[in-house]
Amino acid sequence: MNLFPKLLSAVLLLTLSFFFDVSSGLCVESEGSHLSRKKRPASIDLKLKIGQRSDQFDWSIAGHFDGTDPNVLSELTWDRLDIYQLQISTDLLFDASGRTHYQYLLRGLFGLGKIIDGQNRDSDYAGDDRTLEFSRSTNSADSGGVLDLSGGAGLRFSSQDRRWVLSPMVGFSYHEQNLRMTGGYQEISEQLIADDFFDPDRLLPPVGPFQEQLNSSYDAKWWGPWIGLELTFEPRDSWSIRGDFEFHFTEYEGKANWNLRQDLAHPVSFRHWADGYGLAYGLELARKLKDGWSCGLTTRYQDWQTDAGIDNIYLDDGTISATRLNEVNWTSFALMLDLTRRF
Repeated sequence: MNLFPKLLSAVLLLTLSFFFDVSSGLCVESEGSHLSRKKRPASIDLKLKIGQRSDQFDWSIAGHFDGTDPNVLSELTWDRLDIYQLQISTDLLFDASGRTHYQYLLRGLFGLGKIIDGQNRDSDYAGDDRTLEFSRSTNSADSGGVLDLSGGAGLRFSSQDRRWVLSPMVGFSYHEQNLRMTGGYQEISEQLIADDFFDPDRLLPPVGPFQEQLNSSYDAKWWGPWIGLELTFEPRDSWSIRGDFEFHFTEYEGKANWNLRQDLAHPVSFRHWADGYGLAYGLELARKLKDGWSCGLTTRYQDWQTDAGIDNIYLDDGTISATRLNEVNWTSFALMLDLTRRF
């Protein structure tokens, strides 16, 4: 993409500018012309967030690599994934030598979440546009977890009265969803349609609870650089409102283990690869307390999706087949309480 060279150039220029400025004040000369004192951050914010998050996740594949026969062969959806989430983040602010209108900002974030509830649906079709559905199972998705890592750097511009703060940023992030499927129930089982479609024939389970124990997994990974903008307003000395936006350039990989499919390899039954993008929006209301403490309420919405990609299928006899990954979609909404300590 043409934006990548510009993004990398911005990252490089910002990084070089930051380290050049910090190195200019890294030490001072004492008697004997030796280095004696390092430059320290002007402030450090440590933040703890805890709350609940709700995710939706889906992907589909086609019958052939050109996206035909049919255009949607199999579709998996994870709906209403309820997640308990904890995040820890830190902001480091460095004064720019000889400048008062902006500061350098470094940010890091680490988050973990546990899936406590959710539903999964697995549908297979023999006709285009999701027609001739010959298999459908609904499954429990009440286990698994999520992981979020992000780091960024930027400039923090303040208005003269310090009530408005604008921070353009660049960074890199990594996200995981470790999804599980248990408690399978077959809702549709049209063996005649499956016999016409597959060669050799594929035996479908009968309608009703699975006779064998379902314990399948799908692990999704998203990673790549991002650019963002953050705006903070302090209408009063004790209150602040912060909004932010991030645009992510992402690569995607999915890995599955379909434990009841004896015709597929284990522990890796198939892999997905694709490029895509993500949008992230955040809003925080915070109130300052005493001795550098503050508390607040944060909401965050994310919308991620991929372009068409590759689905590599690993068979039990060691052969590999490939088809088109149509798309992957992930949306997330989180509501969290946060506690911050400024040093």
